[in-house]
Parts: sequence; structure tokens; C-alpha cells
Amino acid sequence: MNISKWGLMLLFCFCQTVTAAESNRLSESELQALRHYEGVWDCNFAIEPQEAEGEAKSFTGVVEGKWVVGDQFLEQTGSYRLNDTSAPFVIRTMMSFDKKQNRYHYEYFMSSGETQSSYGKWNAESKKMTSTMTNDENGNVTTIVADFGTQDVERWTIETRNRDGKLIGKILGTNTRRKKE
Repeated sequence: MNISKWGLMLLFCFCQTVTAAESNRLSESELQALRHYEGVWDCNFAIEPQEAEGEAKSFTGVVEGKWVVGDQFLEQTGSYRLNDTSAPFVIRTMMSFDKKQNRYHYEYFMSSGETQSSYGKWNAESKKMTSTMTNDENGNVTTIVADFGTQDVERWTIETRNRDGKLIGKILGTNTRRKKE
């Protein structure tokens, strides 16, 4: 077999890339917290009114979490609808662990065209993931807490506070994992 210098150089570069990719793979311990999001879930949640005389809006939906991109990212896709005839709201979330920052990283893509990012920390004792996003130029901060303390149930809250710490939005939800068929 006659391999040119160019061919050897390409083979060397390919081997270096594969070796680097394998050394950068996330460990099972880094991915373990995201395993809580796997599977198909039935969702119920309510957006609490911002004014005292307002009425909470209830939503239902289905979310599916599955591993993608070489099992290094958990992709969660959800479709929700208000309990009426409105069109469904769709959200796709990509989750992984950021080794450099030592925290979980989430990218959210919504059918409204909006995108968001958040970063989280896992508490293994309480089985809670807490993530935070600064979501606009006004300094509003959103905190998301996902509680997996009960088997096959995720109870979650999303709270948004303004720069003065005043609560300006709250969503409460429960996701129940479907049994595998």
C-alpha cells in the first residue's frame, strides 16, 4: 500500500481528533443528574396571575427526553396547550454539562421564535436541579427548580424577579413519567 505524505498527515489529524473527542466525553457522574429527565412525561402546570384579581392559566402537555449527539446531550421536546382550543406551544431544550464552568447548561428553543440559556447546579441530597437565567436587558432573573424527590415525578417552579427582587412571574408544574411500554 502506497500512502502519500498528505494521506499520512490526514490520518494523523483524524486520529488526534478522535483521541481528543474521547478525552472530552462527559463521564457518567457528570451526566447522571440529566438522567432524571429521560422518558415521556405528562405535564400539568399553571401560570399564576401577576395581579391579585387575575386568574391562573392552566396548561397540559407531553414532554419527551432522550439522549442525542453521542449520548452527550439530553434533548427534551415538549408540546403544551392551554386548556382551550389554542395552538400548542412547543419548546425544545438541549441539556448537557459544561466541564469548564462545572455546571449544567441548558439551551431553550421555543415555537414563538424565542431562545434562552440557563446554567444549573445539581444537589444530589435533595434531588433538585436549580438553574438561573438573566433573561432581558431590564435585569430580570428567572430561577428554575426541578425537584425529583419522588420517583417518576418532577415538581418544578419557575420564578422571575425584577432587579429589585420583586416577584413578577411564577409557574408551578408537575410532570409524571409514563411507564415504559
